[in-house]
Amino acid sequence: MDKQCKDCGKTKDIESFYHNKKLNKHNQSYYHPECKDCTKLRTKTWRSNNPDRQRENNNRRDRTPKRIAEKRLHAKRPESKKKQKEWRESDFGKKYMSQFGKQRNEVKKHSISKEEWVNCKNYFNYECAYCGLKSEHHLVMYRGLEKIYDFCKDHFEDSGSNFLDNCIPACRKCNSSKWTFDFEEWYRNYDHFDEKRYRKIVKWIVQDHKQYILNNNNFKEE
Repeated sequence: MDKQCKDCGKTKDIESFYHNKKLNKHNQSYYHPECKDCTKLRTKTWRSNNPDRQRENNNRRDRTPKRIAEKRLHAKRPESKKKQKEWRESDFGKKYMSQFGKQRNEVKKHSISKEEWVNCKNYFNYECAYCGLKSEHHLVMYRGLEKIYDFCKDHFEDSGSNFLDNCIPACRKCNSSKWTFDFEEWYRNYDHFDEKRYRKIVKWIVQDHKQYILNNNNFKEE
């Protein structure tokens, strides 16, 4: 069975057209009027002319629970880990990661004192604010040995300040999972979501962190 493309006008085999299984107004599935080549060209042209909208669409798609689950599953595959390792060890990968890390650290490094950091962890009972992992159980593999590492100073809002009003203690797993996602969208769909911890995080960001800043004492939520 052949079909004529609406754009290029060429007659091609039906397999050269995308099949839309959604029913039309006649309750029938149908093939797109443009062939696959013309559809790909049109899509590529639109993306080139609308980079900002394409970036927004990609970010919106990456924040969906389905996409997050797919990325986690893909990252666990042996072939994926092998490709990631090969890329990181390549000259381009090393250069990119070095530049990316320096740029991000310059912008995303918290400017809080040791006392403020201790108070922040104390407020959350020395547990990861997101999953509840205790600090003494925050183990990281280093040179074949498990060692206790301090929590990450996570940014509640990725583009927010680098001060106490935007600092959350998080284990490496939660910090990596949250990445640059919006807190509300990410945590509501997170495996370790807890309503009590959610309210405590919001309360800290909205008002309780001010107690440490204004009074400079070890205020702790009862």
